[in-house]
Amino acid sequence: MRIARADDIEYRKPETRHREGDISFKHLLRGEAGSPQNYELMLAHSGAGFPSPPHHHNFDQIRFCLSGRFGDGKGHDVHEGQCGYYPEGAWYSIDSQESEVILVQFGGASGWGFTHFEDLYRGYRELSQLGEFRKGRFYRSQASNRAPDTPTAQDGYEALWQHIHGRPVCYPKPRYAKPVIMAPEAFEWRPEAAGVFRKQLGVFTERDIAVGIVRVEPRAIWKIGAPPAPYLLYVLSGTGGSSAGRWSAGLAAELAAGEGHIVTADDELTLFYVQLPTFETIRGMR
Repeated sequence: MRIARADDIEYRKPETRHREGDISFKHLLRGEAGSPQNYELMLAHSGAGFPSPPHHHNFDQIRFCLSGRFGDGKGHDVHEGQCGYYPEGAWYSIDSQESEVILVQFGGASGWGFTHFEDLYRGYRELSQLGEFRKGRFYRSQASNRAPDTPTAQDGYEALWQHIHGRPVCYPKPRYAKPVIMAPEAFEWRPEAAGVFRKQLGVFTERDIAVGIVRVEPRAIWKIGAPPAPYLLYVLSGTGGSSAGRWSAGLAAELAAGEGHIVTADDELTLFYVQLPTFETIRGMR
């Protein structure tokens, strides 16, 4: 098991401007570079304004809103206590005000994987010599010696991905037409063991991407079975303990595939979880 504590990590501004606006991150945990199950688990805070034009990605995202509102301001919003699944290939836009969210970005069902932020930062410095990032798009200068069929204007992240990987982005056909917004308050708690209850908010795609909330009552024991894929946890409230140390709000943890764990609650412990996609045969990123 690997753990990180949000209180030990400071928010910092990203080293890119492929998305403009007031946003900062606490990078908590990350996966294995080059793996189709690569991921970044972080807290994201957007301030007075964080806009982004319509865009899509070749990776998946899950957002759990801790405070405020994240979304487009037109009905596709994740409010405090709600969760959103942003699938690869599906278009969405952003027009958010003040918010703090748990953000998991990870390789989706197609197996394309996810590119670490350090690679994006390096690519941004290099690509900035060939043009300008402005309002969520990258505009190439005539002096950049563009490759044939490379557009003059391009989505900022798309341009970075292409520069880093040396080939155009291939977007998977969307399995879902738009982001899926989940309202946990509308779900019932289902008993899982003595003193342990679960709200399974959703299981997505043929790769069994799972997201939900677990509640462990005081002095109850949660025996986490060995998951088939990396399993990410974030403590929303309460305290407890395990062989990994003390558990309290803001603790993030990763269980590797096949790794179980036992957690005992002191007072009522509530945890948000994401199970990453399961692949029958793990392939390197294409």
